Amino acid sequence: MRVRAVQHISVWLDDQSAGESDFAHALTWALGLNLSLRVVASGFSNRNAIAERLHAWSAVCIRKGVALETHLASEANLAARQQFLRPGGICVLGDLQRDLFADACTSPAVCQLIGVPDSPSLNRLLILCHQATIHASYLETAAGICQALDRVPTVLILGRTERDAQIKQGYVAGLCNALRLEADFDLAVDG
Repeated sequence: MRVRAVQHISVWLDDQSAGESDFAHALTWALGLNLSLRVVASGFSNRNAIAERLHAWSAVCIRKGVALETHLASEANLAARQQFLRPGGICVLGDLQRDLFADACTSPAVCQLIGVPDSPSLNRLLILCHQATIHASYLETAAGICQALDRVPTVLILGRTERDAQIKQGYVAGLCNALRLEADFDLAVDG
């Protein structure tokens, strides 16, 4: 039995972030990909507010048939971030979550979804390969998303030199072939 590359959708909830639009966006993806939804909640000054929001979100998930996992932490510490950035997931990030995005970018097995919740449909996907070392786990997760959505992505490969970008493209093309992922490729050089 093959383990699914994408196993859950994660959304972060604290006093400043994850309003109803972030939750709705994450829920749409969880429904569309038939995945569980993970809410990581931390740093709340009003515990009753978090309990009420989680209860309401749980009711919505039950109605829609989406499994909901919750992880509560008293503060936004490393353990809470690790729960949010757990490998095999898609992290739904809102506008104010730049620090979480920076952490997600350093994790090779986590995909980030920085979306516009009011976007009517998802027609194009971009897989950004910007790190010095491209990890197979990152591409496996991205390929799983593209295949689940039945989309042909554009893979943008960043390199320090043209030669570096071409070497990376060969590696990524080989991985995409092994994963049976049809993709378009483009290169960008930033010395």
